[in-house]
Amino acid sequence: MSVIVTVFGWMLIGIGVLSVIRPNVLVRFLSLPYQFLFPWVIISRLVIGAALIGAATGSRFPNTLLVLGILTIVIVIAFVSLGPGRLRTLIEWFLVLPSGAIRIWGLAALTIGLFLVIAVR
Repeated sequence: MSVIVTVFGWMLIGIGVLSVIRPNVLVRFLSLPYQFLFPWVIISRLVIGAALIGAATGSRFPNTLLVLGILTIVIVIAFVSLGPGRLRTLIEWFLVLPSGAIRIWGLAALTIGLFLVIAVR
């Protein structure tokens, strides 16, 4: 499980760096046809949530990873409950943010990714 968390952490680092340097690339990716994005969001969040919970005991910050894993699965349940339309509304809100705000979200992704990589090493 720690391998999945490490890979996810590095992916977040990459997305964070890309968002800071070229926020328009992230906006173009999120503009893909929605039928592709919704299942990907649900499945990836379930895998990440389970991996965070599974990797928690062997990590440097077991309680934090456990809470993050549980929160991730709760978010999946909320997304499924709200349905694809509401998730699309959230994505559309993100797409119209100014590039400075997207860069701030990118810094958040970069920080969380670094934390995850450090936590499971």
